[in-house]
Amino acid sequence: MKLFQRLLVAVVPDVAKSLHAAGGDSRRAEAPDHEALMQAHFQGDTGAFPRLMEYYRRDLWGFLRNRLHSHADAEDLFQDICLKVYDKLSTLKDPKSFRSWLFAIALNCVRSFFSKRRMVSLEADQAQESGPSIVLVDEQRLPPEKLMLQQDLGQLRRHLAALKERDRDILLLDVIGEVPQQQIADLYEMNLNSVKTVIRRAKIKLARLMAEDEA
Repeated sequence: MKLFQRLLVAVVPDVAKSLHAAGGDSRRAEAPDHEALMQAHFQGDTGAFPRLMEYYRRDLWGFLRNRLHSHADAEDLFQDICLKVYDKLSTLKDPKSFRSWLFAIALNCVRSFFSKRRMVSLEADQAQESGPSIVLVDEQRLPPEKLMLQQDLGQLRRHLAALKERDRDILLLDVIGEVPQQQIADLYEMNLNSVKTVIRRAKIKLARLMAEDEA
């Protein structure tokens, strides 16, 4: 598999299934009618909001899973974000901006999460790290292709940690969140060319690190 595809597979786990099953076809469901679903939601349709969020579930989960080392933390934050979106949906003026608005909320939640974590005492962190480890998956029973994918995921997440926090977030917003680069620039109060440079350099660094592992 080419290095680019390996990076894609590792960054967005669900895309891996499409690549292996369809020889590189990563097509997805058609984008929902945001305005119609929001209007239906406000009129009392209890299924409208879940349908709206379902389209973004994969991308939002991929963003969180690659920012948080703990699967449980990612699940908790995912639920918190969904609740915030539900509560604040009436404040969104332009339904077409839903994706950028959603990931701005997600980014703020991630920042808040790490800010709270930094307030935890070093002693508490050490106690947690020294506690008993839990093995969620028995690698001996994994099929070879799933074991390889799991190893690729771990490898890429390790390299993502080598990026600066801002660069990592911008890259994930672009690659996984598919947030327009101009809106990422607005979010970070940067110009568009600077955002493009950050993304390009981050991709180059990741590709170099992955290539070094293969050498």
